[in-house]
Amino acid sequence: MAAVSKLEARRRAWEAHCRAIESRAQRDRANTADATAVRTLIGRLQDVDEWQARRVAQSRQQVEAEAQLRRSRYYADACASIKDMRERGATLAAVAELVGVDVREIRALLRSKAAKTVKAQPEPPRV
Repeated sequence: MAAVSKLEARRRAWEAHCRAIESRAQRDRANTADATAVRTLIGRLQDVDEWQARRVAQSRQQVEAEAQLRRSRYYADACASIKDMRERGATLAAVAELVGVDVREIRALLRSKAAKTVKAQPEPPRV
């Protein structure tokens, strides 16, 4: 009987060992599949980061271009108004006093390149 129980104990130990090996193999396969998924998702996250950087750069360029266009139009309009006031006989000092700024600011406005870049371009659609 002792021989049978010893053999039975070995068989049970061997079966437990085989189950442990199979369990470890299943965990390893599942971990490998998850690692592959994580690797793929990390690549996708990097793609999203690159896409976002491109879109932000495009948006920034678009906003900067629109801001420059608006700024130029405002400069041109301001210069036209100053010119009209000058044609009616106002001095730069009088214009500056009416506007409430220093005469140097009026002169700088008249000399600005931005005021000379916009002629008669159509107004962009307001959003």
